Amino acid sequence: MTNRAGTIKSRTGVVINKAGTVTNIGSIVGSGGTAVLLSQGFQNRVAMSPGAVFTGKVDGGNTSAAGTAISTLELMTGTSAGTLSGIGSQYVHFRISWSIRVRHGPSPPARFSRQPIRSPTTAR
Repeated sequence: MTNRAGTIKSRTGVVINKAGTVTNIGSIVGSGGTAVLLSQGFQNRVAMSPGAVFTGKVDGGNTSAAGTAISTLELMTGTSAGTLSGIGSQYVHFRISWSIRVRHGPSPPARFSRQPIRSPTTAR
């Protein structure tokens, strides 16, 4: 599912019940508290550009007990800086090793400022 620049808004913004990728360049709003909900047991991916907005929790679906399936949080390139905070509280069930992929392309590399991880529940 790709949100190219608009706003997606519903009780749960985006739900994917199988392996899936969500690419957000605009805004995804979950009025019920969850912006993205991906299924457990699949190699899921959430890609976001600098300036993309998620209102609500972004759930990669895979807890550390989910076996070999790993969900990836990908930071895309852009022309402006972005800030990523909320790892472990807003962005959950992603494998975080700080080898987060940054797409290479004609734009300069994404410039995200990393906030400290403070959640003991984040899988590493």
